[in-house]
Amino acid sequence: MTLKQKSDGIYIDDSFNDLEIDSLIFDCDGVLIDIKKSYDQTITATTKYVLENFAEITDSIDIDFKIIDGFKSTGGFNDEVDLTYASILSLVAAKKLKQDPTEFIFSVIKNSDSTGIKSVENF
Repeated sequence: MTLKQKSDGIYIDDSFNDLEIDSLIFDCDGVLIDIKKSYDQTITATTKYVLENFAEITDSIDIDFKIIDGFKSTGGFNDEVDLTYASILSLVAAKKLKQDPTEFIFSVIKNSDSTGIKSVENF
């Protein structure tokens, strides 16, 4: 079997006649298609949107891969919704407490474990 690239990220066995296709089935759980970037971009965009439009915080940091990977490495934030929620809460808290948002969010990550936040004593 030899794969031939049809377009960016799409490969087809060269013995396959693509003119005979009548349907496609997509597997979007990350097994066949790498969807990590789209989830990370959604976390970043959603956090920014909520901060700006609901909390009226326009001067906060962007959620980048270091923050996302930091939360995910704790084991307690493998769900993108939970991670987004934790990011929003952390950045709102940093603003209310007048603390540096980058330092604050990494302190939240440092004090998190697989069940969420271990302790709030270090804040």
